[in-house]
Amino acid sequence: MDLPAGFNMDIDSMEIEENTKESTVDLYEDSMELFFNIKNKQKDKNVLNNINVRQAIFHAIDRERIVNELFGDRNNVLNSLFSENSSFSIPVWNKLEYNKGKALECLKAAGYGPENPLYLTIGSNDNSSSRQEIEEIIKENLEEIGIKIWISNYPPNEWYNEHIRLGNYELALWSLYTSNPNELLNYFNSTKIPVNETAENQNCNNFYWYSNAAIDENLQKLILTKDIEEKKDIAEEIQNKIFEDSFILPLFSRLYAVAFNTEISNLEISSSDGNYLSNIQNIKLNLEEGEEGELVIGTDNMPSTMNPFLEENIFMNYINSIVSRGLWKPDKDGSYIPDLIDDAKSQTAISRSDNSIFITLKENIFWQDGMRVNSGDVKATIEAIIADKNLNLKEAGYKNIKEIKIVSETEFYIYFTDPIQNYEKLFTFILNKKMLEKDAIGNLLIDGSFGCGPYKITEWVKDQYMLLEKNIYYKDNFSEVDKIKIVLEADKNLLIASLKNGEIGLTSIPVDMELITQLDENKNIDVLIEKGNLWEHLAICLKPVE
Repeated sequence: MDLPAGFNMDIDSMEIEENTKESTVDLYEDSMELFFNIKNKQKDKNVLNNINVRQAIFHAIDRERIVNELFGDRNNVLNSLFSENSSFSIPVWNKLEYNKGKALECLKAAGYGPENPLYLTIGSNDNSSSRQEIEEIIKENLEEIGIKIWISNYPPNEWYNEHIRLGNYELALWSLYTSNPNELLNYFNSTKIPVNETAENQNCNNFYWYSNAAIDENLQKLILTKDIEEKKDIAEEIQNKIFEDSFILPLFSRLYAVAFNTEISNLEISSSDGNYLSNIQNIKLNLEEGEEGELVIGTDNMPSTMNPFLEENIFMNYINSIVSRGLWKPDKDGSYIPDLIDDAKSQTAISRSDNSIFITLKENIFWQDGMRVNSGDVKATIEAIIADKNLNLKEAGYKNIKEIKIVSETEFYIYFTDPIQNYEKLFTFILNKKMLEKDAIGNLLIDGSFGCGPYKITEWVKDQYMLLEKNIYYKDNFSEVDKIKIVLEADKNLLIASLKNGEIGLTSIPVDMELITQLDENKNIDVLIEKGNLWEHLAICLKPVE
């Protein structure tokens, strides 16, 4: 029997009667061994380097169906490498229509089709029901044009370490996070292919094994420029080229969802991390005249410390956003804006002569005990971070801080060993120097917090509740929320029940369409949904097969 095109020999140890109506192509569904036996006979071991194959795959996938089946009308197809809320969103992938005819045409140009099937695998982590649903839709779509698919999912650690990082996959599903265009460097620069990772070259997340000299050049330009309009232009060029090269297919933005009592208004969710507390000073509570405003929040994301250098806990970050402050704070699109610094009196462009910046602190900024925030606090915090070798620092840039030289109580220089991009992210958390005189920074804020933000923690019973109230030394805090009670409950179902019966006023919820519809029908509850900077995509691996 003649094998389909793309195979170089008969299948070993198989007897096939000429009069059978069941072909080896059909049998693969019942036998993983048979599928891979056929697949391994394909002549072209680097078939995914053929752009016609990649374009056939992308034209064949019905992204609208994927989004509709997962989210109904609560979400939409993503057509950019950034959330549609981002200033850098360029919807170039909207030119990629779901077109079975076009897909067949592209696949035929590569020498494959329904009569000559191509065999490929798709994979993801095995603990995601939504990804498994996506895989089944993609499998159905691709088999309609003659691409036979085997789904191979693995436990998350194994999937990442043994498959994604090593380039041991063909088609794959995972999420990317892009709040700042500079993050594209780690995903798409050829020097960021994982085999290039060293102590000096970290964050090598180009798991596509993509290499393009023009993209490399533009990514370097993107990093070096601070002009926002120039960044937009470069980011657009990069997205257009990546679209043309057809190895990544955006599917949809991940969603954040919060359910809350209808008495609450002006609530906002950050697209960066889902934070619904950072805008707390604008929240309205529909209070009677003279009534004290208390916001009761429920969460199943329970922190064990308020020290951001000790663990990654999303709700800890939410709380710290209203308790602590830094010289700069994150803004939309991954940029940073002045917080404690007086920008007009500071020189924040790194000097070419000595790699320094000059900072002037704002007037009237105080710790929660009434003491003034000063230059010594900044110097002590940064020196403590650098000195504590036990900290697992996410930002390697701290090693480039050479010295902080104090000029006055409100003025100081920061000297860098070498010019550093986005240095602002190193100064988003400042502590009182008196605290640091007593202990290493890694031993602080285990059982409480101390800051200069609009609120302060007054009581914390771990795994039960946390109480906060306004910091009276914070200037111009006109929020209606005088006090905050955070109920710590591991059972999300109990939190939703507490919301329904009015015991709490606000909680984040899973993006479960059935639950969201149910809550929408409750006249006392509103649901707010926000598209995040984390987005799902289909990846094609370009790593050469030897």
